[in-house]
Amino acid sequence: MAKSISTPPQLPPAKTWQRKPNQRPDAILDSALHCFKTNGFAGTKIEDIAIGAGLSKGALYLYFKSKQAILKAVVERAVLPLATQIEHLAKIDDAAQVIPTLKLIIELVGQQIQNPKIAAIPLLIIAEAGNFPDIAKYYRQAVLDRIISSFCRLLDKGIQAGLFRKTLNPEYAVRTLMGGIFLQLVWLHVFEKDDPDPLNISGLFEHHLDLFLKGISAP
Repeated sequence: MAKSISTPPQLPPAKTWQRKPNQRPDAILDSALHCFKTNGFAGTKIEDIAIGAGLSKGALYLYFKSKQAILKAVVERAVLPLATQIEHLAKIDDAAQVIPTLKLIIELVGQQIQNPKIAAIPLLIIAEAGNFPDIAKYYRQAVLDRIISSFCRLLDKGIQAGLFRKTLNPEYAVRTLMGGIFLQLVWLHVFEKDDPDPLNISGLFEHHLDLFLKGISAP
């Protein structure tokens, strides 16, 4: 009897394009940010993020264990480098560099908040804080507390050097400074989103810092 020839198993068609493994985390985070901005954190499903990244749900879990872990990674990629850079700039020993460093930091922040990928993060945290307080707590500890401490360090050095008023409360002053920045962040990406003639952010922040420094300078 003739020996039967077994038919080899049919393989799925080869993909014409495949994302490299080292590119997948960024693709996941890009997709997550888009989904979070469009549907909110609660309204986004892991499947949505996976589809946007060109992965299966199972493949996505090889990189991140949960949606919360993805959001933390989005924050770490977009905003933590800014917090780290501000911390580094604030570690100065020369009191003569206090005001130039403040100007440099404010200029840097002004540039960064114009980046939609960066600006989307604090807006997302604010929107979701009521339903997900742990996320807000994480953002405060990982980003805001570090930035506030860096500004306070500079103001303390300025007080010690006689540049700023001795009665100045650095933490109160920093919150006043950051309040104007947060307002412009919201204004730029919410209220002024489609304005054909938006304000010049660099000029606005320079003016904001000038008023702030005049208010805290030693008499």
